[in-house]
Amino acid sequence: MSTDPQNRPIPADLREEEERPPSYGRSAPPFAAEHEAAASLAAQGASAKGMGGAAAARLKQVDGRRLAALLRDPLQGLREEPERDSAYGWIGLGASVLGFLVWTLFMQKALQGLFYSLFGFGGLFAYEPGFDFGLALRMLLGGALSLAALLGSLYLFGSRFGSRKRSLLQAAVPLGAMQLLSGAGFAAAGIAALASIRLSLLLLVVTLLVTLATTVTGAAELFEVRQERRFAFIAASIASYAVVLLVLFSLLF
Repeated sequence: MSTDPQNRPIPADLREEEERPPSYGRSAPPFAAEHEAAASLAAQGASAKGMGGAAAARLKQVDGRRLAALLRDPLQGLREEPERDSAYGWIGLGASVLGFLVWTLFMQKALQGLFYSLFGFGGLFAYEPGFDFGLALRMLLGGALSLAALLGSLYLFGSRFGSRKRSLLQAAVPLGAMQLLSGAGFAAAGIAALASIRLSLLLLVVTLLVTLATTVTGAAELFEVRQERRFAFIAASIASYAVVLLVLFSLLF
């Protein structure tokens, strides 16, 4: 039996444990988990890069003449194919929300300028009207949610009353492309606020009414709602949209 430096005997089982060479057995070698994590991150990065490249390629294929055609006649959006022309749908939706934000910012500045000019603040109390970005953020969120509520209502009742069923993407792309005109109208109303608040409000109301009429008409065509069921479709869609809109703005403001 072996002994330690102090001449005490070492048990056989401990001696065998000390003399046994280190072995990893079936366990992973050192740093294997780190290598696998790095490989996974690299794969995810490549996938995201591929998706970004695909999106950029689709944006490069956007035809300015088709955008101009959508501005002249929003119902041209019914010709858009969901898989091939999805960029036009996203452009229309984004333009509508951003245009509404432009109107909010310019109208806010116009109202502030009117208020301070009416009350004649000056001298030590001079104030330069600015933007309330908290309000602008709420209006941006409200505009995006109201647009989603309109499209969701039309999709729900179009599927209910229409004779042709559509997937969510098949409905979102054409109806989204129709919103390009509303984005231009909102932006024009915002710029007009710098000259006349009344003119801005008039342009806003006209844009809202034209957008609502165009989108509802396009949805009826898209879902192929028959004539005898069209009134029920229009009434149910607009009523549900109005209720959702009221709830949204009561929560936001």
